[in-house]
Amino acid sequence: MPPEEKASPELGERTETRLTRILAADDSSDNRFLLTAFLKGFSCELVLVENGQEALDAFKEGEFDIILMDMQMPVMDGFAATRLIREWEVENNLPATPVLALTAYALPEEIKQCTDAGCDSHISKPVRKKNLIQVIEYFTK
Repeated sequence: MPPEEKASPELGERTETRLTRILAADDSSDNRFLLTAFLKGFSCELVLVENGQEALDAFKEGEFDIILMDMQMPVMDGFAATRLIREWEVENNLPATPVLALTAYALPEEIKQCTDAGCDSHISKPVRKKNLIQVIEYFTK
């Protein structure tokens, strides 16, 4: 008799007990609210910051599994913050944390600017829940 088939987890449902630590940097309170709503029920600890400098500071103080980085922010933009995060990782002999660029700009040359800054992938705004969760799961499994 064949073994019972186990149902695969639903989208966003994590099977392990450890929470995924996500750092999200976005200057828009609406976008931070949307990310919070999209990730509700997803087994994660979400740390929200409002600019690249806050993202860099939070990154240096904690361990994160993935970073969601708006690229157009005041104080320090996502390009500079990502470059500094990559420098910090190298200086401290740390593995690269996946950084996902969040931006309304989606032309090939704009996406290349994100990858040149050190981002691993790009998510176009407006962000869609299913896409967001799929990309997070891809980079954190």
